[in-house]
Amino acid sequence: MNMNRSQPCENLNSSTPLVPLSPFRVRSYPAMPVPLNPGERSHDEYDGDADIRAVGIGTLGCRMVQLLARNLPGVTCHEIAPTNEQGASDDIAMLLSSIRTSHLVFILTGFDNENSDSVAQAVGRASCGAGVLTLVVTPRTGYIVPQCEGEQGKWYDAMFSVSDESLPEQQEAVVLSTDTLIGYSMRHMVAVLTNLIVHRRGICIDFADITAIMKDGSTGRMGVGIASGDSRGATAAERAMERLEAQGIRMSETTGVLASVHGSGSISMDDFDAASKVIHEHVSPDANVVVGVISDENLGGFVKVTLLSAH
Repeated sequence: MNMNRSQPCENLNSSTPLVPLSPFRVRSYPAMPVPLNPGERSHDEYDGDADIRAVGIGTLGCRMVQLLARNLPGVTCHEIAPTNEQGASDDIAMLLSSIRTSHLVFILTGFDNENSDSVAQAVGRASCGAGVLTLVVTPRTGYIVPQCEGEQGKWYDAMFSVSDESLPEQQEAVVLSTDTLIGYSMRHMVAVLTNLIVHRRGICIDFADITAIMKDGSTGRMGVGIASGDSRGATAAERAMERLEAQGIRMSETTGVLASVHGSGSISMDDFDAASKVIHEHVSPDANVVVGVISDENLGGFVKVTLLSAH
């Protein structure tokens, strides 16, 4: 497949069937229960759980949702792969029907199989058409599947392109393949948004705020920074912004930023405030900025900041 070609939108009119003609198999993984973190409110104290879906399409996308299904509570995962089985089209039709009732749909794909672009658009049109927040997460490889004109052709709210530039620079000699870095970036973005939604702590983010930021722009980038020491919150935020700038993003021009401050039990309000202050100082006063906290005991004395920028 030519990874630099652009897929036309001419087949996305209202008469186009949502289910691709080629047979595909759907394998689904029920969401694991969400455990409560220390200091977190019980799920009984707020109204309902968000229905979050991750749909993997193509070789890379299927591998990503398999890993998410084993490691990320709160997300129902589906993989869509080509098959020769009879009746497989019924599987994808049932999936399209079910995602219309969800709250958030991630489409993970590397557009690395024949028809993966048309399948992704079918899934996206089903969820977008039902008003479901729909985010595409894909490697930044140069392959472009454009948004279409008008609401009929819309198949995502924002497309996030991730790469090794999204991640902190390695502080030690660790050899990772490009696929491993890209895969981690894709899963990290899904995990950040999911954890901000399903975990309720002292600093809460309303799902409506997340939706507003993700719909502020049609494209997005992710930047991750990590730091330790006395100014770890501010430094981690600055490094996350450096990762965005390395991808050509100007923080002063972004329309919306969703930020998460990750820390262990040692994280303080000073760390959170310092990170939040740095972010607000570098974005436009008109930008929609929301900052939340994610608990991660594996970080020890480090603070990690993840920025999701919509533009």
